[in-house]
Amino acid sequence: MQQIALKALGLERNERLLQEGLQELAALENELTPIMINQIKFAPTDLIIKLYELENMTLVIKAAIIAALARTESRGAHYRLDYPKKESSWLKNITV
Repeated sequence: MQQIALKALGLERNERLLQEGLQELAALENELTPIMINQIKFAPTDLIIKLYELENMTLVIKAAIIAALARTESRGAHYRLDYPKKESSWLKNITV
């Protein structure tokens, strides 16, 4: 998951990397869902906590990628190779 986040949300971003990150994250979610459904009732408490943490990390990374895709400009630490300039119309927050 860390590799997905670093690749998609690294210092230099573009639409292709962000879309690939979403696809890789979706594949990871598809693997995680059956584990959550089948193992959660039999797993020890510490494993259940880890599974929920993993699920939450997935949601946070997905939200960050979606927000990065929506922002079609570069500003501060958010630098898009395909949109290198600041746009005054983007002087706002994105709520996800």
